[in-house]
Amino acid sequence: MKEIEPNKEEIVDNNPFERMREDYVTSYSNTIETDTVANVSGKEVMITLKHYCLFDSAVVLPNKYIWGSDSLQQFITHNYVTDIVVTNLLDTLVKQTASKQDFQLSEELKKYGVLKKPHFRRVDSLTNELILHYSISIPITDIGVGKELRIKLKE
Repeated sequence: MKEIEPNKEEIVDNNPFERMREDYVTSYSNTIETDTVANVSGKEVMITLKHYCLFDSAVVLPNKYIWGSDSLQQFITHNYVTDIVVTNLLDTLVKQTASKQDFQLSEELKKYGVLKKPHFRRVDSLTNELILHYSISIPITDIGVGKELRIKLKE
């Protein structure tokens, strides 16, 4: 009697770790764009964040970080960055790109972590800094940290 082989979709559906990897890979093309307005010294500023995948294949996770698979020896993924632009009516106060290199991280997160979930926290009026929050984590694991990025605004 001939055995029927399950198709790939059934295998993925039966393995939650494989589904998580598939969802993660699908998210590569999801660019997150955020526009908000904040008050800096009594003046409105427009803050624009554009967070995206670099498609650089620069993060190579060894088998010890690959859950639910005995067959994968490594998982190759990509770094993410955020373009940050802060403007007022007359001037550009900030124009830069944030990456995981902007943070103090453990060796493990420097090597295998990716920058995810950018979030505008606030503008610190005492220091004149834009404060953003990020999650920096090893993809498809529970290993990571939350970090603040403080960016000095042009006076």
